[in-house]
Amino acid sequence: MKGDRDMRKANLLTIPTVAIVVVVASGIHGSASVERAPGWDHFQAKPSPAPTAVDACSLLTKEDAVSAVGEALDPAKPSGPLPVPMGGIDTTVTGCAYESPKSVHNIKLTVHRVSNDKAARFKQFYQSVCSRKECVSGLGDMAWWYSGQHDELQVLKNATLLIFKLSRNGDGKEALQGAAKKALARLQ
Repeated sequence: MKGDRDMRKANLLTIPTVAIVVVVASGIHGSASVERAPGWDHFQAKPSPAPTAVDACSLLTKEDAVSAVGEALDPAKPSGPLPVPMGGIDTTVTGCAYESPKSVHNIKLTVHRVSNDKAARFKQFYQSVCSRKECVSGLGDMAWWYSGQHDELQVLKNATLLIFKLSRNGDGKEALQGAAKKALARLQ
């Protein structure tokens, strides 16, 4: 009898503990928003809408890719959409790659899109990234070089992060910035 009472006490303590862990975990991952259910005095979790995928190859055309790489390229190789967390925020990722049939030269565009309700948090996360990088003015809401080699340009515009990576001979700064400007003009 005493063992049964102790077991019931343990179960009563376990249930609230599990509930707290679930609530905290959903808050950490940012994948659920809390909404008051109509007519009820409690809250229920509602999943965030999935971010809309962007066709990366519609942003980086073959003509733009050839101009950036400086040589003939194979047809586009699209990828995605895939769900990928970035900075603790769920994103939908697509990609587009153009490769040279005669060399290792190429250009790749990776697009991360978040739902509109997460855009402000996404921008806040990338403001801290940009503050530690070499920023580029005049592109999107903010843009930066991933490294000192200037072979990767990252651009944030609203709820979309565009990552351009270029492999070619010579300095690719202007080529990447030109491709980014054209892609941003097509982004909706």
